[in-house]
Amino acid sequence: MKIFFLGDIHMHIDELKKIDHNFDFLLVTGDLTQNGKKGEALAVLEKIKLFSPEFFSISGNMDHPEIEDLLADLGISIHGR
Repeated sequence: MKIFFLGDIHMHIDELKKIDHNFDFLLVTGDLTQNGKKGEALAVLEKIKLFSPEFFSISGNMDHPEIEDLLADLGISIHGR
């Protein structure tokens, strides 16, 4: 099984197309945004879904606190699990 860890995206969603999609499981390790809020995080998550419809994530220190709530509401948060 190939697990791919993706982090420190900081809204650079165009860079996601450069990623090799040959993996079995994706874990996003935070910093989806650069102090961004829900709308920015949703834009990043939608791009991630294009190449991996199922994944789990945590928020990072550069994400607004509401993003962890968003991830939990979407059922993809693994924070504290």
